[in-house]
Amino acid sequence: MNQLIKTIFLLATISALSVASIAQESEPEQIRVPNNILSGEALGEFQLDEPDNGNILARYKNFFTSNDEHYSVGIYQGKQGSRTVKNQAYTEIIYIAEGSIQLNTEGNSPVSYTAGEGVVIPKGWNGTFTIPNGGLTGIYSVYKNENMKATPGAEIILLDRDTIDGKRFSDFRAFDPDVSDIVARNHEFYRSEDQKFGIDVWEAQPGEVPFADLGYDEMIYVLDGNMSFIDMDGDAQIYSEGKAVILPQGWNGKGVVSTSGARVLIFWHFHGERQ
Repeated sequence: MNQLIKTIFLLATISALSVASIAQESEPEQIRVPNNILSGEALGEFQLDEPDNGNILARYKNFFTSNDEHYSVGIYQGKQGSRTVKNQAYTEIIYIAEGSIQLNTEGNSPVSYTAGEGVVIPKGWNGTFTIPNGGLTGIYSVYKNENMKATPGAEIILLDRDTIDGKRFSDFRAFDPDVSDIVARNHEFYRSEDQKFGIDVWEAQPGEVPFADLGYDEMIYVLDGNMSFIDMDGDAQIYSEGKAVILPQGWNGKGVVSTSGARVLIFWHFHGERQ
């Protein structure tokens, strides 16, 4: 009988350890975008981008795709050239880190956008996408949802430089005061019609905020200052100006704004229905 009890206990222990191991392996972790990717050093060779529609030579790297495959984020580099866009099948956000682009919405005059600005190119857009001499490096976010209608005659939405730089924010307010000591302010540039995709610029003073079972995916691109994110296992990563991190849905951990504060772009995506 004693031997049987020992055997049962051993099997139960092995089973518990296996379940714990699976749970640990499935725990979402922060995804740090490597420096050599952000700098373009590890993006590979330039190739024709959509050759049937234009002559742009480009290379890119997708950092992350959501579980529902509706949302993705990454970096894009392109050389001088143009591409015709007919009834764009998805919504795309581009923050221009270096260089510039010129977008000519069908029926309108072309508009140029330069480093430090951004654009939202909505689903259904028609026009010409041009990269001038000097090229383009852009941080992008794409949202694909077949159930979201295209907007007839959709036009470009500007992410203006002054707001991105924090010159048009409201006053600082307590951020999630029940659990956090951070004070912050933000501006929502864009939210999709179905409320599941968008981009904000967020500025915070020093402090900490815990995250429990994060209800959305987000990429955070640091514009100024420093932020740290700490996984439940204690893995801490520091992100400074020009760095990016992805926090996937279900992530647990803590965010820390450094003593110098931080200003970031947040490219976000909600799963399921918004309340």
